[in-house]
Amino acid sequence: MNPDSLTNSGGRTSVTRSGRACFTALLCCAGIASAAEPSIWMEWLASSDPSTPFSFNPADEGDVTPDQNGGLIYSGSLQGDMWQMSWTTRARNTSGTAYLDTVVSVINTSDDIQAFSLDTSMSLTDPLTNPGEVDLAGSLALTNIGFEANAVATDVSGQSLVEVGLNGTPEGSLFDGPYLLQANGPFASAIDSATSSIPTLGLLNEMSILTTFQLSPGDLLNITVVMDVSDIPAPGVLSLLALTGLASTRSRRRRSTSWRAGR
Repeated sequence: MNPDSLTNSGGRTSVTRSGRACFTALLCCAGIASAAEPSIWMEWLASSDPSTPFSFNPADEGDVTPDQNGGLIYSGSLQGDMWQMSWTTRARNTSGTAYLDTVVSVINTSDDIQAFSLDTSMSLTDPLTNPGEVDLAGSLALTNIGFEANAVATDVSGQSLVEVGLNGTPEGSLFDGPYLLQANGPFASAIDSATSSIPTLGLLNEMSILTTFQLSPGDLLNITVVMDVSDIPAPGVLSLLALTGLASTRSRRRRSTSWRAGR
């Protein structure tokens, strides 16, 4: 592996697997994410690049900004001799909810078809103890950015273009193989979308999104994937909420009766 051959938009060397512990320590010391924020890791692979796969913390390879809805937004880019990749990832884990969405843009700058994959994982600092179904949605946007031929995005060996995991185990998918998306003609584009839901069982402490695809030379593919899940209130909590609502209703009725009696 030769990580020095890969740089991000700021000219920094890419992150290798061996740097995980170091970057975790740097992230905590720098205060980029508080203890309440989920931990994000990515692993990138380009089939033409022998220095991949490599793993990295997106906080160290790009920018991190607060999300107006809570959580953090990670954005950045990396490039090699035969590819360019950028990401914008939102991660949130607060008050019995977990949310992960990522937008990945990949350009194949080589003269041959390449296979690419990006694995994005989120470890929850506030695990969900009674999660409901995971809502899953995804979209693809393929663009022919040249004057020649057509743009094509396909599956790799029958694998789904999007696979999602819960607690480290694959549990759902979108754009199942065999799959083909094609944009015909110069600067043409093609889009596709899909939705699904995934049942959960027991404690949820990790969510992941794996995108895997082949892309024609000189073309661009944008992939957007969203995962969203919330805890289901326990029966005792539901009963308490119902009693609270009933007590509030009775209180309003008593106030209304007293007001009429005093007229």
